[in-house]
Amino acid sequence: DEDEGLIYVEHNYIDGEGLKVPKCNSGRVVPIPEQLKPSLEEVARIHGRGEGFVLPSIKKRGDPMTRKNLGRGLQSMLEAIGIPVAAQKERNLVFHGLRHTFVSLSRTLGLSDFAAQRLAGHKSLEMTQRYSHSDMLDMKEIGKTISDALNA
Repeated sequence: DEDEGLIYVEHNYIDGEGLKVPKCNSGRVVPIPEQLKPSLEEVARIHGRGEGFVLPSIKKRGDPMTRKNLGRGLQSMLEAIGIPVAAQKERNLVFHGLRHTFVSLSRTLGLSDFAAQRLAGHKSLEMTQRYSHSDMLDMKEIGKTISDALNA
């Protein structure tokens, strides 16, 4: 819903199987950050709307982009910024890892655990915590927040 700035996650596309209901019926609504809108508009301009898919297939009109192509795209972008394929494999830099990054950054930026859980489509807080990597937290910033709260 471009007017409202929302993406409705109602299906997953599994290569070779087609459209499926999201795992654990985890359909959800996700806000589109303003900074992302121009990129999504450009994708739609070049490739069309793809039957309502956020990232349509480049080759098969009406289908979503495949997981394989998403992975290849990430691999190409990482190579373009100087991370060779061997280093990507060594560091396990794969498309699914972006979910972990999203959850970790969401929590680091101050989103509540509930909000991070909802956006990720997790059914339990335990799963959200598993996806969150505490080593990304800025302990100095956390300390400042605690100090500020105690001084209030």
